[in-house]
Amino acid sequence: MGNLSLWCPSFSVRNARVDEQHIELMAMSDELLAWLGRSRVPDHDLAHLLQEIASLNASHTRLEAELLARNQCPTLAQHQRLAAQGAAALQAWVADARGGQLDRPALAVFLGAWMVNHLIETDLPVRDYLHE
Repeated sequence: MGNLSLWCPSFSVRNARVDEQHIELMAMSDELLAWLGRSRVPDHDLAHLLQEIASLNASHTRLEAELLARNQCPTLAQHQRLAAQGAAALQAWVADARGGQLDRPALAVFLGAWMVNHLIETDLPVRDYLHE
């Protein structure tokens, strides 16, 4: 269905731990996109992978918030608000999948937009505050 894992150096926030989490989130999202393209994969299997993505995203969000706070990022509150919105959306997708109500094409669109938005619009502008 798509490929999000085309990592390039311009995506780097110059923090190896954060970059590695970004790469892993992209790879997991790619795996989910591949599964979405297979009509025989049950929603409950997709829910499991979605929950893994949501869990990694939660850890990632905590790491970023800790770094941004420590480095006195002036847009910390906005970053946290956007992260909370993304986390809530992921949990809603998990619930839809668990309930057998998954809109697969809409989830594919969401995944691509979420990763691009998170990397390019949310994290790159604050990368000077994401150092250890």
